[in-house]
Amino acid sequence: MPRLRGWIWPLLTVAMSVIPVRGVFTLSRLFFVRDLLLAFRSRFLFVTNSVASGTFPLWDPYPAHGQAAVNDPLYQLFHPPTLVIRLLLPEAVAYNVAVALPVPLAGLGAFLYLRRLISAPAATAGAVAFALAGPIVSTTNAPNLSWSLAAVPFVFWALDRVLDGGSKVDAGLLASVVACQALAGEPVTFAATMVTAAAYAAIAPRRGRDRTGLALSGVGLFAGVLLASIQYVPLLVATRHSLRAVQAPASIWALHPLALVELIVPHFFGDAFSSHLSELSWMLALNSGREPFLFTMYVGVPVAIAAAIAALSGRPGTTFWTIAVMLSVLVSLGASTPFYPALQRALPPLQMFRFPVKFLSVASFGIAVLAAMTVQWLLDGAVPRRPLRAVTAAACLVAAASYAVVAWVLLAPRVPIQGFFRLAQWAGVSSPLQGAEFLLFRARPLLTALFLKLAGTALLLWIAASSRRERRLALAALLVLGAVDLVTSNSDVNPTLPVQALAAPEWYRRIPRDAHERVYVGGRLDGRVDVADVDAPKYAAVVEGYTPFEQQHVIVNQFIFHPSGSRMRESMTYDLPALWPAEYARVARRFAAADRDARLRFLARTGTRYVVLPSRPAPGAAPLARLVGAEQLALYDFDPSAARASVVPDALRGPGVDWEIDGLFEPRFNPGAGVLVSEPPPPAAGVPGLAVPASATFLEDGLNRVVIRAGLPADGYLALLDSYDPNWRVDVDGAGAPVKLMRANGLFRAVHLTRGEHIVTFTYRPSPFYAGAALSAATAVGLAVWCASGRRRVRAFATEVASS
Repeated sequence: MPRLRGWIWPLLTVAMSVIPVRGVFTLSRLFFVRDLLLAFRSRFLFVTNSVASGTFPLWDPYPAHGQAAVNDPLYQLFHPPTLVIRLLLPEAVAYNVAVALPVPLAGLGAFLYLRRLISAPAATAGAVAFALAGPIVSTTNAPNLSWSLAAVPFVFWALDRVLDGGSKVDAGLLASVVACQALAGEPVTFAATMVTAAAYAAIAPRRGRDRTGLALSGVGLFAGVLLASIQYVPLLVATRHSLRAVQAPASIWALHPLALVELIVPHFFGDAFSSHLSELSWMLALNSGREPFLFTMYVGVPVAIAAAIAALSGRPGTTFWTIAVMLSVLVSLGASTPFYPALQRALPPLQMFRFPVKFLSVASFGIAVLAAMTVQWLLDGAVPRRPLRAVTAAACLVAAASYAVVAWVLLAPRVPIQGFFRLAQWAGVSSPLQGAEFLLFRARPLLTALFLKLAGTALLLWIAASSRRERRLALAALLVLGAVDLVTSNSDVNPTLPVQALAAPEWYRRIPRDAHERVYVGGRLDGRVDVADVDAPKYAAVVEGYTPFEQQHVIVNQFIFHPSGSRMRESMTYDLPALWPAEYARVARRFAAADRDARLRFLARTGTRYVVLPSRPAPGAAPLARLVGAEQLALYDFDPSAARASVVPDALRGPGVDWEIDGLFEPRFNPGAGVLVSEPPPPAAGVPGLAVPASATFLEDGLNRVVIRAGLPADGYLALLDSYDPNWRVDVDGAGAPVKLMRANGLFRAVHLTRGEHIVTFTYRPSPFYAGAALSAATAVGLAVWCASGRRRVRAFATEVASS
């Protein structure tokens, strides 16, 4: 029975944490919000289907003429938990579980860490506060971020074990957890966690801390980073040659100072789930013209008040987390303060980190830890009186101010609306009058709710901290209030849609499966449907049977923003992680600025057969199918003679890659005359044979390997309109000797061949990946030997939970 009671608290934590992702309990619906539909579901399906077919996908041939999958952490190719989920569960179930599981895992990890410091009930309160916080439940639409955040408390749990007299085995466990977070594929939160963990090991007061614990924790953290080399070595190499290495620091999705209000007032400036984005002028102004990165930032009034008491207490263990929370919030403000820009100047690699608001999710963990400490003091009857008085007084003052604003709005709205108008002007709201009216409408119910939460929390807190008989009952009511408050405010940001609503569009079914030629879908070059683009629809039609928010995603699904899951070879794709080569970024900019004729020339010269456009690409072209909800766009068979591979007689040399790229858009270039190059061609490869008509036939068109039979009437060039990457190896006629791969037409590949018929094999052999894999393997072996050489003090995971 005691063992059973020990499991009650972690089970309660997990049960509460599942509520925001309760949509996982279905076989007929899928999570779909924003990035899930734009990027992650497609990558998930691509990896799942590739591994199921017996091929590990180092290269993804479908987006943007083909790009390296091994460089992109959004695929989560090396993340153990999601790989296991993909391999063991059916497709739809695996996808939903991979999306939902990080939230209950975050709660369980927080419980395990807090249980080392405080009692099980208080640990449960803190764990629930973390798992149900808005910045956590909002991240499930970006699984790399949600999985990284789920690992944060496990890192501190493992680190605390090492610092508390741990062994080499504990350090090995820490390394494994750190590697698992790193391989989730979200560098911003990973870097923030490592900095915080290093500071925690160095300065946070811990029982039994000594030099051995510090040394072991350093080994564990460093070894964890090295274990993730299989992903981060190719990532860093790719970053050096991508747009991310040279782009200015991101100015979008930093936390606007006004948005701090939403930490204690949910959706004060609008709810993206209940209104169309164009109607939410405040949301656009506070998020650089876009929807918010975090659909809810609410951390809970009771949680915030409890955390404030701990922060002001100055007791051991609180100062560290108070400073960590303050710094995380400060960094999340981005350029709104001089702090983060100065930090980026001092540490240039930080300029590659995008969307500073992500740091708010890390702050949520510190807030939950501080709140849990206050709950423990309430249980022990040891709440510090001075912080208690200060925080409850402040809560009552804010409650009184909220009530006064509500009364003012009701009785004399002229002055409040003038204030809201000036605030809207300062914030850059496009229509300040509309913005003032919006706040006037929302202030009354939201501030009334804030008043009730503040007053109720202050009253219950004061009773719970007293010596009255009712203190235990008040504490229980306070904990229930905190949990219910978070559930009701944050549990609706992970909706699901029927599987059929997210199925492949009808127009896509008109394209032959596994076609060698490419497809162009217009109007979504920058990762959203831009009505100003010449190839975009100008309006969206109503899709019956769905809410307005669901309709947006049903229509977005028609555009197939990322083509890998559909196995559709595409000409122009949005580079979400900004990791593709800089040459492709130049092409994308050139294409976005080009007129319709120049775009069509580019598409014709890049092996594009099908196009989705709002008008005919050529006179007499007949639409094959139209998009649901965006009926202006139709599928056309643009170039029935399109070919991804061809043989040409010559190499036309120019001054540089930019010259080659320009040629793809200009009328002067005749693709049949030769390929555009900027370096001297190598000698022709292959043994000369009898002259044959020019031809190029695919014998194998796989993920990591392409085989082409090429026929040449004279020495010439095989042009393959797939993205150039120096890690592609070329073999001609099975000779085994390396053949030089040429960059052609700015983006693509070419091989210089002798006359006759040849078998040309392209094989992807990414040397950064192999170097990273070797480093990861060496670290794993070394860590295993090192752990085995030390004293064995293995604490089983289940035993620790049960003993709680």
